[in-house]
Amino acid sequence: FFRAMKILPATAADLTDLVDLGQRLHAESVYSFLPFDRAKALAMAERFIAGPDRHMVVLARATDGAAAGMIAGFLTPHMDSDAEMAVEHLWYVASEYRGSSAGVRLLRAFLDWATGGWARERGVEDVRMTIATGIEEETVGRILEGHGMKRIGGVYHMRLNRCVKYR
Repeated sequence: FFRAMKILPATAADLTDLVDLGQRLHAESVYSFLPFDRAKALAMAERFIAGPDRHMVVLARATDGAAAGMIAGFLTPHMDSDAEMAVEHLWYVASEYRGSSAGVRLLRAFLDWATGGWARERGVEDVRMTIATGIEEETVGRILEGHGMKRIGGVYHMRLNRCVKYR
């Protein structure tokens, strides 16, 4: 079941699955108090697929074809340098596939993209990943550290409830 997981670059044919996974991520995350906007999520997925020179998005599929997880990243210059940085935008594995090979294989796909020859040609000097959703933070941290990432700082969140439409 888990060993035959396929990890492939997402295409336009995968857009519905990417948005569906994004909605599940949103519902599980600390940001679930905000309304999920499918149109905005779709536009973001389309941008990532259409811009392979600076973006990547990869999908994990189970043997039955179900979308099991995804990872997306982008290149951006450092704030005080022309050096490029590869940044993970989101990384999510559906709850029923956690513990499978999906998460680690998605991570490896991102790291291959962020550190390979393609990235060297573009001057990538740094890779950044965050754990900012409140989902399985300790487990995810151990996986990242096991792949050579080092923890720096943290993410702090304050929910303000200022806008009635988000309550």
